[in-house]
Amino acid sequence: MELLMSEIAFGNQESQSVNYKTVIQRLEQRLIRNDWSWLNGEEDSYKAGVTTQVIAVSLEARQQLNEGGPLIDEIIECERDIIRQRREAFDPAKQLGQMKVYLTLLEWYMKVCKANGQGPGYYDSFKSARERRDNGVDKYKTILSDYWERVVKEAEKKPQIWGKPLRRRYLFGGTNYCRIVEPLDIGEYYKRGRKDYINRGRSKHYKLLEDWLGDHLKNSLKNNPKDEAGLSDSKLKNIESIVTKDSCFWARVEEAIRLSRLLESGGTSNRSKIANLMEFEEYVMGLIKEYKVSPDIFLEKSSYMQWWREYVQILEKQMMGDSHNSQLVAFMREGRYKNYAEGSPSMFQEVAKISPPFPPRCLTLSLLLVLSLFHFSK
Repeated sequence: MELLMSEIAFGNQESQSVNYKTVIQRLEQRLIRNDWSWLNGEEDSYKAGVTTQVIAVSLEARQQLNEGGPLIDEIIECERDIIRQRREAFDPAKQLGQMKVYLTLLEWYMKVCKANGQGPGYYDSFKSARERRDNGVDKYKTILSDYWERVVKEAEKKPQIWGKPLRRRYLFGGTNYCRIVEPLDIGEYYKRGRKDYINRGRSKHYKLLEDWLGDHLKNSLKNNPKDEAGLSDSKLKNIESIVTKDSCFWARVEEAIRLSRLLESGGTSNRSKIANLMEFEEYVMGLIKEYKVSPDIFLEKSSYMQWWREYVQILEKQMMGDSHNSQLVAFMREGRYKNYAEGSPSMFQEVAKISPPFPPRCLTLSLLLVLSLFHFSK
């Protein structure tokens, strides 16, 4: 301590401010020049270097070292932990390419589950897990989820660019991940007999990715209204390859199935159930009109078509009202959904109801009047 104070005093004579770097260097030189005994033949150059630096500024450390104290070892271990963490720091850029490969494998799985229109679709196939291929998908889902959860967590703490949590390629990569992987999480959730996935079971990183995409699209439209944020779904030519834009679509379908069964079984609060089902109809028809839903939902073995078949029975019992005939009901009853993959605009044109020039009753009265005049003219 006296040595340290003398060096500081010497520094004060030269300058009003203390140059601690110079002080430490001089102490190092003196100690190294005078005594190497504390190294005890240490062969670890890194440990020897740290020991030298610590001893140079702490006579107490030198005393502990001579007595076999743990101070130096603790410092060494702490420093090595820091270096190890830096080397093993999460670098999303290095793994992004591999994540795209895993998504491609899941896209292949989606195609296989269609089975040329005879399959249930990948949501229901994974949910039932009856095929061997369904079990292997869980591996890719887990790897992708682990990666994107870390990306979102890091971006939440430290945004990738100023004012935005994610760069564009990560934002749209994360969006594709949500649209393909989250339905698998939804399938697992409802397979266990649970309900209300959106409010009770949805992972935070899905919500954040959805919110960040929404903010990006709003800003893009504000800056360039004609650009439509570069995502004009109505201009897509290959409708067959569309992935449903709402990653929570199947959760809404599951809730609609549950509501339909509750309504048919009777009970209280039927008004709220009817209102929620009508809201679901509008939601689905909105997606269909904008081509934001995959044609897979119309596969006969899908959960959506299961809902529709049960819903038809409710409509036949007039439980939705005496004359309930929404756009979705007409679209499904008339079988127009079968041409959805073709992307024809005429699919959404309702059949025009041609009215006769006179109402039937007026026509009958007119005939009677003509006949009566003819009779009297005789």
